[in-house]
Amino acid sequence: MNPFTKAALLAVIAMTLATPLGARPQAKKPASQQWASPREYIAGTGRSRLKAARSIGAGRGAWIIAYLGIGCRDCDAVVPALNTLAASNRVIGVAIASQGEIEQWRSYHQARFPVRAVSERTFEDFGAVVLPTIVRFDNGKATGARAPSMERGR
Repeated sequence: MNPFTKAALLAVIAMTLATPLGARPQAKKPASQQWASPREYIAGTGRSRLKAARSIGAGRGAWIIAYLGIGCRDCDAVVPALNTLAASNRVIGVAIASQGEIEQWRSYHQARFPVRAVSERTFEDFGAVVLPTIVRFDNGKATGARAPSMERGR
């Protein structure tokens, strides 16, 4: 990926994910800035997602949970957008990896949000179909989702 394409991708991702959780919609936003229905990007049941969210301490209140993969280039590319979101929202990432691998990844990519190591079972309970997937939760219920790599037509 050339630097221009990468910069443009990061700008689009940051713009589309930067909607604050409690923001009231002013005018109809372009499709690239709207959160989609969680059903479009995540599988499983609300009960399994609530259980998984509670297991990482994100059961109450408004959260943004990012399903990530260590070594996933698209996941690496969304870190700046997630850092922007973390400035005004509670953001947490989850990945199937050792906590040591995750800390190295966070340090290398300068991630300013926590990332938790989870089991394959917990990751499945979250229902991520593609990586990365970013989901808004309100009191453990998924209320919006984004999957940047799917939205670009991959």
